[in-house]
Amino acid sequence: MEYSSPTGYVERGGTLIVSYFSGVVDPETRVRLGGYPGALRDVLGVRVIEFQPPASPVTLSDGTTGDFWSETVLLTGAKATATYAGGRPAVTRHEVGSGTAWYISTRLDTPGYAKVLALAGVMR
Repeated sequence: MEYSSPTGYVERGGTLIVSYFSGVVDPETRVRLGGYPGALRDVLGVRVIEFQPPASPVTLSDGTTGDFWSETVLLTGAKATATYAGGRPAVTRHEVGSGTAWYISTRLDTPGYAKVLALAGVMR
């Protein structure tokens, strides 16, 4: 089956997993306006309003660790599955049609990525 967009893929039952700093530029490397993750905002159900690389690793609400990058994420339909200290969403899940789109706003440790992949049903 052919899909014309990430949204179409998810709507038809696909699982999309997107990491931080994705969708920021278009194919010609022009920064997309209107907030991030650019063309993926709607399917992910989030809007990134600020980049906040942490000075040191941070422990998320699910016990996993993030480092190198973090973002201030507003939920616009998605639900947080893990949060930063203070409750900011770190990992989100958005159901679209019969599929699911995930957003990871930090670089997770190996157990963190494994946990997301297992929750998304793409790895046991």
